[in-house]
Amino acid sequence: MREDRKPEARSGTQNSRQARHPIDWTRVSARFKQPEDNDGYLFWQLAHGWMRSLNRALLTTELTHLQFSVLGSAAWLAQVGCTPSQARIAEFCVMDAMLISKTIRMLERKKLVQRQGDPRDSRIKLVSITRKGEQMLLRVIPLVERAYADFFAPLGELEPVVHEALLTLFHSMKRDLRD
Repeated sequence: MREDRKPEARSGTQNSRQARHPIDWTRVSARFKQPEDNDGYLFWQLAHGWMRSLNRALLTTELTHLQFSVLGSAAWLAQVGCTPSQARIAEFCVMDAMLISKTIRMLERKKLVQRQGDPRDSRIKLVSITRKGEQMLLRVIPLVERAYADFFAPLGELEPVVHEALLTLFHSMKRDLRD
């Protein structure tokens, strides 16, 4: 037998040097006895669940949740009188500018948006929604609203309270990003 070879595990016993003991969370954390005790864990799981729910609702539209969010954000910014640029959309979505740029490029390939240089600054890419993009939003918004109603229905009367708590966290996050 070669010396660098690990000994085979014996049935029911382990070499004491190789034995691994899981962390006893009850001794490590006074606050979190299980993952569901941690709001961060819950938020992470719920955020991914929400994205899966939206992606399912959007299957027939050939849009992803991210593409819908970027398209909708561009429409919203234009509606409130703010000329949407890639950078402004990234800031509004609180997302990485490169990811937004890639997403806008995909929306452009789908002919849902157009990009053009800003006449005052060629580094800035202005984004406008095409007629096809407007029609897509009109088709998709009811699907998203239905997904929203289904996903948040278990909250019942608590929905406004949860919404206010999420708004508080959202505004705090945006303040932290500016600092």
